Amino acid sequence: MIPYWLIFSLIAFAATLLVNLLIRKIHLNSIPLRVQNCAQFIIPFLGFLIWALVQPSLFRINLFHLFLVIIFAVVFTQIGTLLANKSITLAANPGYPTAITRINALITTLASVLLFGSYLSPLTFIAILIITAASFLFVDLRKKEIRKNNNLWIWYAVGAGVLTSGYALSSKFFINENIPLVTRMFYAFLAMSIMQTADLFISKTKIDIKKADFASLFILGISTFIFNVFAQLAFEFAPNPGFVNAFLAAAIVPTTFFAAYFFKDELNKKKILGVLGILAGLILLYIYS
Repeated sequence: MIPYWLIFSLIAFAATLLVNLLIRKIHLNSIPLRVQNCAQFIIPFLGFLIWALVQPSLFRINLFHLFLVIIFAVVFTQIGTLLANKSITLAANPGYPTAITRINALITTLASVLLFGSYLSPLTFIAILIITAASFLFVDLRKKEIRKNNNLWIWYAVGAGVLTSGYALSSKFFINENIPLVTRMFYAFLAMSIMQTADLFISKTKIDIKKADFASLFILGISTFIFNVFAQLAFEFAPNPGFVNAFLAAAIVPTTFFAAYFFKDELNKKKILGVLGILAGLILLYIYS
């Protein structure tokens, strides 16, 4: 029987793949990054608001946990998302920053063992290492077209990888504190939506969006909502939240293939080896987790 955490991880995987491709498409259509970020925070907030209204008791939370939810949301989720989005828009291919951010699987796995006593065997650790190493095969930093924008996208991606590790670890903390998924996500996205909307107006960003682009922004928001719901469920059921991040790392595989088709990126032997490495690591992780 397939474990629940793996099923939830695969759904989150599909959502993050769609998010990555939509971000690239939205950037190519010259939609301001601040508008895109608003869609990624406000639409999920509305989703969690509707969900919470069905059971009003879900709005209850003590002040200490509320403070932590907001702080962790802003630091790990909001800033992590902003860095990830920036890296994807600056990189030559959306698969490259996605590959680098996969360091979060290794960071989360080890940190969760230290912080929460999560499960980690020698073979599952080897599987995580294989997945992380294979992810870097998708990026050849020697190429001039990749070394654009003064390599800023690389640093944005590294920062996103570190902060998304915090997203998984803080989620595990709140799960252990028995704070319902909807409660923590509602207040987190409320805080992030307010901050992002304020930034949009303070910056006086010109909002000139074509009707066709509204669909892309709406699907981006819905995909972000789905990702957060099922990633949270996966963190709850997984023996180690790092395993979830490892499965999400597999998003680099279809992202690279789609980028080759839509954006004419090169698909070489090194990337094929990376695909095989990630698949081998995932199979090993599934068997011994």
